[in-house]
Amino acid sequence: MTLVVIDDRGRCTIPGSRAGAYDEETGVDGVIRLIPLVRATDMKAVAATASKPVTKPKRKRIQIRRQWSKIPAGTTFACPPEVVDLTMGPGGLLSDGRTPNQAFIDKGLGRNVWINMRLPDGRTAAAAYDAGEWG
Repeated sequence: MTLVVIDDRGRCTIPGSRAGAYDEETGVDGVIRLIPLVRATDMKAVAATASKPVTKPKRKRIQIRRQWSKIPAGTTFACPPEVVDLTMGPGGLLSDGRTPNQAFIDKGLGRNVWINMRLPDGRTAAAAYDAGEWG
């Protein structure tokens, strides 16, 4: 009985085995073992539902809804040297009619205005707002 068949192209086949490439391993006793090589295409895809669930919770961003309109008119803020001190006017606008964000953008500063504007006591506008001073 023939166990291995070699065709004219040099390929081997074993009756009853799957088609595909095999590696050869020769033992110390002279026995030749053929080991099937597994390709990525031979393996079944893992189903998405069979994978482990994510154990870490998703990070959520905290949304703080601050409004310039709640800051009373006449409140003065110290700003970075590029921007002069700003005074709040009515309706959430500055005394010159711009928004605080626009005052920073006009000077070429792309910063968080709530953190970069400070009250005379040293607190940021964000800290005072979050503490409920203007809430």
